[in-house]
Amino acid sequence: MMKVITGTMDKARARAASRRGKRMVRFLQQYVTHAANIYGKHCETFTEDDEKDLVPCIVGLVKFFSLLLHDEKKHTEEETIHLWPLYNEVINMAACLSPAKIAQLFPPAKEYNGGGEFKDYFTAIEAVKAAGGHERFKDRDKALELFMDLNNRDTTYCCIMGLNIMDAIRARQGGRSLIETFLEEQTGQPCSLPKSFHEARDKDGNVYVCDDMGNVLGLKAKPRRPKWLRVVSGKE
Repeated sequence: MMKVITGTMDKARARAASRRGKRMVRFLQQYVTHAANIYGKHCETFTEDDEKDLVPCIVGLVKFFSLLLHDEKKHTEEETIHLWPLYNEVINMAACLSPAKIAQLFPPAKEYNGGGEFKDYFTAIEAVKAAGGHERFKDRDKALELFMDLNNRDTTYCCIMGLNIMDAIRARQGGRSLIETFLEEQTGQPCSLPKSFHEARDKDGNVYVCDDMGNVLGLKAKPRRPKWLRVVSGKE
């Protein structure tokens, strides 16, 4: 039998949350500042001079959503609904650039697979060429497809957060999760995904990560001692 851990976060997690929050505010302010200079313009009228404002807008919003941790229990319905048009703005503005420019702003990750190649990197580059290369996107759907195929951490997390926001809105309106619906269609099996996670401690003091469905996902890793830390005269 385990007891759910409640209360304040430990100092390390609190500092990490504070740093993430400050970065989110900075990226959102970056978007607001530059968006004022291009407000009311359409993709067809954008020039190269406008990119000095358009690029910081896109980068700021993508970075913001990649850092956002959306929790249905902490966000009101009004806050969740207001996030959706902001996410749409990411894709609308990205569609005003070329696939090559997006890949320059958010480079595909190079992950060595041990076989002499970089896993998914060349696949992402081919996706850039297929989307039009240095030509402007034909529509926003093509921009969204590239975001998901780019193999970049920020664009991937941004897309996942957009899907989470859409799911949260559907759930509040009594609809089914898009992810769960998709998995059920692919597997033919009922699917129910956890919505939140927490920590619980057993009688021996071990801390486990659990989900809201009662599943124990594993033992929480203990902080590693830095390799450079050495004992000097019996003291650390």
